[in-house]
Formats: sequence, C-alpha cells, structure tokens
Amino acid sequence: MLNSSMNSETQNRKWGFWGTLFWGFLIFIFYTIVQVVVFLVYSQVVQGGITEELIRKIEYNGTALSLATFATTILCGLAVLGVIKLKKYSNLKEYLAINKISFSDVKYWIFIVIVLIIAMDTLTYALGKPIVVEFMTAIYNSTSHYWLLFLALIVAAPIFEELFFRGFLLSGLSATFLRPIGAIIVTSMVWAAIHMQYDLYGIFSVFVMGIVLATARLKTNSIFTTIIMHAIMNLASTIETIIYIS
Repeated sequence: MLNSSMNSETQNRKWGFWGTLFWGFLIFIFYTIVQVVVFLVYSQVVQGGITEELIRKIEYNGTALSLATFATTILCGLAVLGVIKLKKYSNLKEYLAINKISFSDVKYWIFIVIVLIIAMDTLTYALGKPIVVEFMTAIYNSTSHYWLLFLALIVAAPIFEELFFRGFLLSGLSATFLRPIGAIIVTSMVWAAIHMQYDLYGIFSVFVMGIVLATARLKTNSIFTTIIMHAIMNLASTIETIIYIS
C-alpha cells in the first residue's frame, strides 16, 4: 500500500504519457525552428546571402552546425527546464536524475561504451560499410573553426540530447504504463529516428546505442553517466573522422 502510494505520488510529479509526448513534440519543433533560424542567419551574414543551393548544403556546413548546436543546447535546454517546472510539484533534480555518480560506476559504464564502440565498428567493417559516414567528413571539411566543432559535438550535443531524451522523455515515460523497459525502447527509437543523416544501418546503430544509454541512466540514476558516455561516443567518431581524412 505504501509503495503504491509512493508510485502514484511520483507519477503525479511528472507529465505522464500524453503530457510528455505533447511537450516533447513542442520542444522538438522549437529545436527545429532554432536550427533553421541559425542556419538562415549564418547564410545571410557569413555567406552573403541565401540561395537554393546553399539551403540544400547548409546542414553539412561544420561552422553553421556548430553554432546551431550551441544555440539549441542553450535555448532548448532552458525549454526543457521550463516545461518541467510547469508541472506542479515537479523536482528538477529528480526529473532529470541530476545525481552524483560513483567512480566505480563511471569506470564500469565507460568500459561498456568503449566495448560497444569497438563492437559496432567491427560489425560495420565486417559488413563492408564505411565506419566514417559522409556526413561527418562533410562537416569536418567545411568548418574553419575545428575547436568550435569539437566543442559542439563532444560537449554541447551530448548535454542537450541527454537532458531531453534520457532526462525528460525517459523520466516522464517511465512513470507511465510503458514502465522503464517500454520507455527505454520508445526513447531510443525516437532518438534514432532524428538521425536521418544516416542510412538504415546507421539509424539502427544509433538505436542500439540509445538502449545502452537509457539503461545506464536508469541503472545509475544519474544523467551525468549518459552525458559522459555520449561524449565518448562522439569523441570516438570525431577521432575516426580525423584519421580517415588525414
């Protein structure tokens, strides 16, 4: 009886199934708008005008993508915090699992993510698919500020994506009929679906990584775990791109 009461209280502090989907969709729309605005401003100010050809290629411009990533991390990250605070009785720390992690947990999950990267790269190579996708080479070759791109990919992107997917969405959906397992699957599917720059194999790889990240988040009850793991994934991808191009 006590556990049932505590579970009900926890659910009431979160947006629930439809609320999580509704606010998640609005945040995604806002994310898209911010990116488009940054791309358009960059095209007008830096490229000297907006052309049809430039619009087709702008998402592959490393500098424009870096600026858009920082903008969405700040603005959309604040939107996530704001939506959570709108929910009556909500607690940011609880909702986003802003908790300390032990050194042993950090080592364990870093080991897991390194094994995952090696396994995925080995499978990719065995299937005859490129380990470095065209998207990565395009953004790397098109940037004139490598440090900005590195910060965007290794720091900014992991922070926002983890706050949104493994923070807001996973937390909200876990408190519904989906339960943690269903929430892990759904959030991983959505995360994979937004990576449209990859082929089906690449999207499936992202889905698998999402499963591992979401599991780590629930096991350690800390968003910092997944931010670190996500950063390592992006760092590995960046290093592989540099080696490939060099």
